[in-house]
Amino acid sequence: MIVNMIKKNRILINPDIDFYSIIKKFLTESYNENTITDIEIVFNDFLKRESEGSFELLPHIVIPHLRSKNIKELTLFIAVSKKGIPYKNAKSGKVNIIFFVLIPDEDTNYIKLLASISRFIKNESFVKELIDAKLFDDVVYTFKKYSLDIIKKEKKGVEKYLVILSLNKNVDDVFIPTTLAEVGVSLSIAFDGKNMGNISTFLPFLSSFFISTKITKYNKTYIGITDEPEAGAKIYTILKNNKIDIEKNGVGFIATIKINEWYGGYSGIDF
Repeated sequence: MIVNMIKKNRILINPDIDFYSIIKKFLTESYNENTITDIEIVFNDFLKRESEGSFELLPHIVIPHLRSKNIKELTLFIAVSKKGIPYKNAKSGKVNIIFFVLIPDEDTNYIKLLASISRFIKNESFVKELIDAKLFDDVVYTFKKYSLDIIKKEKKGVEKYLVILSLNKNVDDVFIPTTLAEVGVSLSIAFDGKNMGNISTFLPFLSSFFISTKITKYNKTYIGITDEPEAGAKIYTILKNNKIDIEKNGVGFIATIKINEWYGGYSGIDF
């Protein structure tokens, strides 16, 4: 998703201006592209949003964002700096990467975008290569290098799919929901449970017949809805890239099941 949103006029590399000047520059570009209604109004809206909480997701990385009726199109701007961009609200006073996201009032695709950004910046190699970028092509190459190979041309339809991810190992509580959001799974529910994979778990009197009864009792199962038929393959790819091999015995499973009937549900998130 991010690769398709990257444009040359939306990227700044090693700018010699401060954070707010960069935001103003990005808003000017957006206005020239007719994706916002007014520069000053949107900038003032942004300052109000900034006063509500920090944009710093990780040290030296910020994701300033604004959702407004004065924004016409979901837009991503990126600024990277090796020496750092002065920003008073950063803990260190400087940031190396800015992801500036403009979100139309009725848009829901921003959830995927922010989840994707979150996954990218958790990869230290990606962050280093992006900060080291000297040209626009370097930025594009870095994103493509760390993007999911499984992702093909987006295909949207009326079909809905139930996605089930069951893991028998403890994984970061933020990582899995972020992964599900990135691949388009919404209305997600998590269940804490117990692995029943070994018959001796629920038939203790048979345990003496097994050479080893050691199993991983931990289990967490996630269920969600998507219109992406390849959501399972995308989740599998992300897990694999993060050293979680779902195909190893006892790790868990992923299933994507087509839903014949679908009623209700709301995938929006107040942001």
